[in-house]
Amino acid sequence: MLSMSLNLIPYHGWQLEILREEANFRFRCYHPVLPDYCDDGYVYSSVEQALAAACDFVDREIAIKALFDIAEGWLVTGKITDVEYWQLTDFE
Repeated sequence: MLSMSLNLIPYHGWQLEILREEANFRFRCYHPVLPDYCDDGYVYSSVEQALAAACDFVDREIAIKALFDIAEGWLVTGKITDVEYWQLTDFE
């Protein structure tokens, strides 16, 4: 399978990489402190679609992290119970 990597693109502290595989594209997102990349496992028909999906992926990860931080603060200060914390942070 032919794979060509484009330049890394900075986005909200992450590095985005768009990979070309034959006629399709996928992305990899590199968090500033994690050793490996993250992706969504999908292929896209254009660079623009892959880049938009990568940006959406990072935006979602940032929002989830913010929610965890806020919920943890509420838990520590007694504003919510353990059960409420897990209800807020369960993404299944």
